[in-house]
Amino acid sequence: MTGAEFVQSLSSFENDGYLKVSVKVCNRNRDTNDEGPLDWKLQTPNGNQVTQTLTAAPTLTSGTLVGGGEQAGDLYFAVDGQKGDFYVVFKPVSDPFGEEQGLWKVTL
Repeated sequence: MTGAEFVQSLSSFENDGYLKVSVKVCNRNRDTNDEGPLDWKLQTPNGNQVTQTLTAAPTLTSGTLVGGGEQAGDLYFAVDGQKGDFYVVFKPVSDPFGEEQGLWKVTL
């Protein structure tokens, strides 16, 4: 995760309040790795884990990273005005039993 901020509105019909999370995914292996938005979840202050919100805004796309490859993009999670400590969770769905994971705290 490279940054996070609260965004009230993404378009004229998407105005529920969102946590925008900017991420950069780096493949430090020689093998290819599949990655995408489903690898990321948000744990809300009340303990629920939610997936990213489908939106018209540009977001991180799915793909296969070659060894040494990088991809950056944004993810949006509807937070509906919630305040408190959120946790951005990274766990690749392509390797659910692997050791790769990440956890970042964001306070709104």
